[in-house]
This record gives sequence, C-alpha cells and structure tokens, in this order.
Amino acid sequence: MEWEEEIFEPRPKKAVGRPARNPFHTVECEEDFIRRCRNMVERYYHPTPNTYSDFVFAARKKASKTRFWAMIFIYYMEEKGMDENYSGFIERVVSTLGNSVICDRPTLSRTIKGLQKLYITIDDARLKDMDKDVSISDADMKAHQKYRKQYVGVVKYWEECLG
Repeated sequence: MEWEEEIFEPRPKKAVGRPARNPFHTVECEEDFIRRCRNMVERYYHPTPNTYSDFVFAARKKASKTRFWAMIFIYYMEEKGMDENYSGFIERVVSTLGNSVICDRPTLSRTIKGLQKLYITIDDARLKDMDKDVSISDADMKAHQKYRKQYVGVVKYWEECLG
C-alpha cells in the first residue's frame, strides 16, 4: 500500500467573545476621541515605576491609567452615546497610542462596573434625592464623592486638552 502525501491545512481559528467593532457612531466623534487621546497622553501621561498614578494633572491631581480610561469610557457612553463595547474601545486606544498606555480588558471592565455602581455621573444633590431603592450606603457615598470629584476633573481636562 502506498502512502499519499497530503498537505493538511489547519482549521481557521474562530474569534472568541464579542467582536471588537467600532463603538463610536460617527467618524467625527472617533476622530475627536483620537485627537484628544494623543493630546492627553502627550501632556499628562507620566508613568513612574512603583506608583499607580500614571496620569498627573497637577501636584495633587493624579489618576491611574485604569481609572482614567474607565472614566473616559463612562463619559463617552453617557455624554456621546458610545456603545458599551470594551474591546472596541481598547482597540481604538491601542491602535492610536500603543499597549503601554491602557490596561487589559478585564481590569477596565471591573473598574467601569465599580464606578458605575457609585453613580459618578450624578452629582451629590441629585443622588441624595433619588429613590430609596437606588440609594447607596454611607461608605459608598463617601467613595462616590471622591470619585465624582476625580471624574469631574478628568472630564474637565479631557474637554480642555484641545484648547
């Protein structure tokens, strides 16, 4: 019996998880996002070893890259109507700036969920007037005030970075 030499082609790999489609609805919004990303990194991204504050806005205003990108993600979802697509968002940042500027997807999604649970897009007065089923504990209220202040600062710097 003779053996025939056959060349076996491996099966093509299938993508796992949600596809990294573009989360931005308009090209103008995506271009604005990319310009602001570049400007923010040039101005404020100063990674230092053994610290968690990679984005330094002022002497006492610092943020980790995970929290910074989580707040920008929440801002674009709430204000600009971006889709909730972590993979597409991370892909846009990585293609623009590289891997070292942003954290991995699971860390970013955990941070976003934690910040959304604290309602950082809602100011303190409105949060206190909300229904009892939505109200949060005193410890979470203190965390809300801290992260709300940081969120407002990050959004302010984000909006002013082209001006």
